[in-house]
Amino acid sequence: MAVAFPIAAGQRLTSAVLNHMYAIADTAVTTVTQATAQNLSTVYVIPANDMAAGVAYRITCGGDGTQGSTRQNLQFNVGIAGASVGFSAVIDSTALAVSALFRWRMQIMLIPVTTGAAGTYCTSIEGCVTNSASNIIPGTAANNSVPLGGHNLATGTGLDTTAAQNFALRCQWGSVTGAPTITCRSTVFERLG
Repeated sequence: MAVAFPIAAGQRLTSAVLNHMYAIADTAVTTVTQATAQNLSTVYVIPANDMAAGVAYRITCGGDGTQGSTRQNLQFNVGIAGASVGFSAVIDSTALAVSALFRWRMQIMLIPVTTGAAGTYCTSIEGCVTNSASNIIPGTAANNSVPLGGHNLATGTGLDTTAAQNFALRCQWGSVTGAPTITCRSTVFERLG
């Protein structure tokens, strides 16, 4: 089982502490056009028995997209083991203009609470979607910037921390009508703790 090493202000960072924190980045491009939840970010594998109390896993990613010629809701989720879990952040179809180009950035976290074959966890999601064709002036769909965030209200259950688990940002459109698209252009995965 992994051992968490907290870092205190002014603490000397030794290899023993740094060996438990890492990050990796990539620029793999993934596009979602479906009305069912799909992995949008790169999928990272958390090794078996790596999760521990006091550890967190974070994915930060971003890219661009185009709202459909018929506007659609856009939903973001934390993905664990190929399934959407925790809080769903849904951007209403009226937030972005018809056929509007947009930029986006999201950050998701997975925080193990207990470990084992039936481990528990918390998740969070935060980010922003911004129409990119216009200046950022809230109030109309042609100029909107939509911040979002949330944390699951209850601890998730059934996470087998003794097995490797996939971790990713997932999203889906309300419908494929109008051909909306969203593309991830870069992803950073971090193990904290």
